[in-house]
Amino acid sequence: MTFWSELRNALRRAILVEDRLERLNADVERSSDQLRDHERRLTRIETLIEIARANRLIAPDRPSK
Repeated sequence: MTFWSELRNALRRAILVEDRLERLNADVERSSDQLRDHERRLTRIETLIEIARANRLIAPDRPSK
């Protein structure tokens, strides 16, 4: 191979790596957003469970039939 063809191949690989890194970065950002969303939802579910437990402890006993 000549110097110019090796240089061209190296530049092509560098551009491909850069493109892949940009796509990977976008995927990581999307995953991070989804993780934050799931974390918020989980926090809400945990809060609802704690409220239900607290209400169950406070509620008066119902007579059995």
